[in-house]
Amino acid sequence: MEHTMKFMEQRKKIIILSVMLVTDQFIKCIMNTFFRDFDYSFHDLIGLRVYLNQAELSIFNRELGLQVSMNVLVFINIAVFVIFEYAIWLLKKDGSYNKVIKIGLFLLEGGMVCSLIDKIFWKGSLDYMIIFHSIVDLKDIYLFAGAALCIIGLVAVAASQKKRSFHEGEEKIWRNIKK
Repeated sequence: MEHTMKFMEQRKKIIILSVMLVTDQFIKCIMNTFFRDFDYSFHDLIGLRVYLNQAELSIFNRELGLQVSMNVLVFINIAVFVIFEYAIWLLKKDGSYNKVIKIGLFLLEGGMVCSLIDKIFWKGSLDYMIIFHSIVDLKDIYLFAGAALCIIGLVAVAASQKKRSFHEGEEKIWRNIKK
């Protein structure tokens, strides 16, 4: 029974991940085909502008001023993906794997896979949304939302463990007082 549940969960994960990837790439194909020359923004706060980022290759190169090559970025994507899978295993083993962390890590995984597809298919990243002076795509939203959810989930786990530890300490004190 447990094996069937794990299989169903993995199957569900693959289906949702596939939908995320297809959605990301479908939007990019539509934007690149029909809106390549479209440029609209409201004071560069929000808008649409198709930009094939082949110079910086990633938002991190652009924002952090790094000059990391395509091959290094692909290697980093794969390495971080493996590290995340290990982190998931550790969190499950520790009992700290809550729903918020699960969703956050899933979004991060989806973003990393989309990023790999971008590097291979687009030879960079096809960005098309202007949000607060930055040009991003759906993959970047997956990554940022995933990171935010992971932070929230880890803070919740830490607070819960601290509270549990406090109560265990309090019980120990009361037991000692009663003796």
